[in-house]
Amino acid sequence: KDKLYLGLSCCRVQVYDINSLLQVTTLETTGAPTEPGQDLELDRRSCKLAQHNRTLAVTNVSRTKVRLYNCDTDHLVGEIETRAGHIYNLVINDRLLVCLSGWSLLSWRIDSARPDTVRGRFMGLCPDFEPSDQYQNWLEIHSAALNANYLVTRATRTLVNPAPANVSQTRSRIFLHVRRIGPDGFINSLLRPNDTALDFNVVELNSMKLSESNLLATMVMMRHESSEHSVGPGGAGVYYLRYVIQVINIVTGETIASMPTQSILSSVQIPVCWRGDALYVKIVPKPVGGFYSSDSDDEEDVYEVSLAKWNYLSDQLTNIPSVQVRTFD
Repeated sequence: KDKLYLGLSCCRVQVYDINSLLQVTTLETTGAPTEPGQDLELDRRSCKLAQHNRTLAVTNVSRTKVRLYNCDTDHLVGEIETRAGHIYNLVINDRLLVCLSGWSLLSWRIDSARPDTVRGRFMGLCPDFEPSDQYQNWLEIHSAALNANYLVTRATRTLVNPAPANVSQTRSRIFLHVRRIGPDGFINSLLRPNDTALDFNVVELNSMKLSESNLLATMVMMRHESSEHSVGPGGAGVYYLRYVIQVINIVTGETIASMPTQSILSSVQIPVCWRGDALYVKIVPKPVGGFYSSDSDDEEDVYEVSLAKWNYLSDQLTNIPSVQVRTFD
């Protein structure tokens, strides 16, 4: 409850005391010198972390194993290995560890409250996407969110034969998959399998945050037509982009709330975490006086780096006081 785990490159994990902000220790790591034929790009990436209750799960350097730690003592207590390929995302709850690898879900039965007994019982492999002549897959755009009862995965897939430019201006499509988790950790089949593809106007989807009440908050980049009468080259409509926080009830699939920005050039709100019905939101930096520095040597850009609390039921956004960050030459 009073620790912060920071994943760095080469599978190094630093542990901080959040009260003093001092580093406490560095977790045991498999960061050995690079072997011949080892992917150098993997060395430069930070490891994946997932924590629940008293258990911390961390990918190793090659991303073929998950190392399990006791959060009370920060000692290594177990290791899980897969030969399905690189693990590029992992999530954990009280009874299940799920890894994404090779467009599939690999799951192990665990007990996050008893890390010293964790060794992991393999539950099986479940394909998240079957091969398709219509789409190609982007392995790096495949992530997951997990609460006590549901698993949500999202992926971006590239169209093999994209629609004509005057129809959608897109070459990819984003999918959301929702599966219920059984009391024994069994991953059930897809909910609403015919409605997993998002609208073509959704360009990006990031920062998935899933509440225990089954509400999924995401930061979505949307494509909007500027007006009905705007026409660009070739007769296509003129579009602009903007960010929107969307809240979806994953049980019904209904979008129940949204917080749009005016355009992609304005401040962007990013979901951070749920606390009851309140969603904490990060406001990304934006100069107070505009987007460009003043010519005056006496003035600096002031950026509003802050957090806010959004009650989606009342649509009320409450700013949390924070320190302003100034930029200097």
